[in-house]
Amino acid sequence: MNEEIKKIVDYAINECKPDKLLSQYLSRQTFHSGKLIVISIGKASWLMGKICQNFLSKKIDQGIVLTKYRHSQGNIPDFTIFEAGHPLTDNNSLLTTQAIIDLIKPLKECDDIIFLISGGGSSLMELPLIPLEQLQLINNKLLHSSASIQEINLIRKKLSQVKGGKLASLTKANIYNYILSDVIGNDLSTIASGPTVESKDNIPLATEINRKYRLNIPQNLLLSPFPRLNNVRSFLIGSNILLADSAHRICQKLGYQTTVVSTTVNGDINNFAREIIALANFNQHPTSDLAFIFSGELTLTVRTNGLGGRCQHLVALCLKRFSTLYNTTLIACGSDGTDGPTDADGGYCDQNIAQQALRYNLDEYINNCDSYNLLKKLNALIFTGPTNTNVNDLIILLIKKDTKSSI
Repeated sequence: MNEEIKKIVDYAINECKPDKLLSQYLSRQTFHSGKLIVISIGKASWLMGKICQNFLSKKIDQGIVLTKYRHSQGNIPDFTIFEAGHPLTDNNSLLTTQAIIDLIKPLKECDDIIFLISGGGSSLMELPLIPLEQLQLINNKLLHSSASIQEINLIRKKLSQVKGGKLASLTKANIYNYILSDVIGNDLSTIASGPTVESKDNIPLATEINRKYRLNIPQNLLLSPFPRLNNVRSFLIGSNILLADSAHRICQKLGYQTTVVSTTVNGDINNFAREIIALANFNQHPTSDLAFIFSGELTLTVRTNGLGGRCQHLVALCLKRFSTLYNTTLIACGSDGTDGPTDADGGYCDQNIAQQALRYNLDEYINNCDSYNLLKKLNALIFTGPTNTNVNDLIILLIKKDTKSSI
């Protein structure tokens, strides 16, 4: 990865880490006279818990961090650190969730809970209403379908004892949610499936999702209502809008004429790839360096055993056409450090990489959803490691000015 791409990716992601974001809110928070408990869940939960402990160390009675395997960075005083399955729930998810319930259930009206939520919490925190094996099958089917994150999370809520505000209903304590959003539109009840956020119910939609994706969920589970909550206050501390703005700032600093095209990228990845290619074609041979920025989350339907993620697959889809594009680079990466079930955060391509790619059977890699192995051969993967944040995906199209035509 060349230095400029690294600089752009690192800056954009680092600006979205919860360090400054969370501290600003905690400095204004007042508490009741009882206990103070901190629960932190999601891919950014370790850093969020650490920041909270640094800021409120003398006030915290007990804390729990629940994060993805290999996302913990060590012990935090007064906290117990748990790691569990993502994107599929496992037994550690269930055991930790029960530990959280046991901790908060006896709390009283004079007690407070700081609940730190980031993306990934949906699979990490779970106590299902059905056997775990059945839940894993349903989640796996949804994750490999064209279902949106909103559809997936609605079903997750229906099958859970803690999602959709159900966890908050188990305690009398006052709950303060500080939420880092990985959801387009920042619906707080969707982020991590809203364990402590009141959810609007949609039984007809849940029924339709069950039919559409052939999930075979018993109808009585879909009819169960979500609880109403009166002990919760929620604060959004960051989102993919900040990710796009951060990318905008660094690209401008590097001399690009920069446009944030969309912070609501969603839908079919194939359609979006065609849009990127068309945008690149239309802006060939500019008189100044151009940067077009997108953030959001595309939908990739996986029907094979290939290895990759949304961002890598997008790059693979563009390779053939990018072989003829002059001074043009596509960057696509997650903000959380992992793109799909891989150790890469995404990928990138330019004309040189794309021309090398023509030596391979691109259609075979794309049809097998095996973008990781393709980009690995091309040395075109982006690696960041776990980033301690999660605010959707970042896609940047860079087009350098045509130095030949300007002479």
